[in-house]
Amino acid sequence: MTEHTNFHGGCEVSQSPTLSVYYDGELSKAEMSRIEAHVASCADCQAVLASMQSVSAWTKTGFASVFAPADTVDRVLRQTAAQWHELGQARRVSELYAAILLIGLAGLVSFALSPFGMALRALGRLLVAVLRGGFHVLSTFGSGSAVWVVGVGLFICAVSIVGAWRVLRSTLGEATT
Repeated sequence: MTEHTNFHGGCEVSQSPTLSVYYDGELSKAEMSRIEAHVASCADCQAVLASMQSVSAWTKTGFASVFAPADTVDRVLRQTAAQWHELGQARRVSELYAAILLIGLAGLVSFALSPFGMALRALGRLLVAVLRGGFHVLSTFGSGSAVWVVGVGLFICAVSIVGAWRVLRSTLGEATT
């Protein structure tokens, strides 16, 4: 038979899936008869079939004592549902944080563009200018003069803040009446 040997010296049938299909009984009657005739005269195929039978027997006996508890499916379904619920909650919390962040940014932008925000920006620039002037005086004239300049500058900032507050309060009072 040409199918009996290949270039490695073994049987081609024993190295193909044909024996597995034969062992599972999935061949036609004619094919079953042909493989049975071949196996009767082929030691390689007999060894492969014997190996399949021992693995099958071991699988049936080895796993016969292994069983899952009766509530395994219910437990797995509950755990899966809980994990999906947690993922959904995490997604909702993330969406909430993103919404809060966007609302906060919108509030910050609207505050910065409001008259009060513009006044605060102007006062901030005034404070920075006072501090820069104080450092410049400090480096030029010494620490005594710098203290006076920074003190007067902070006084001007405080007076400006109070003035801005009064203007905004009166503006808001007029807007509500």
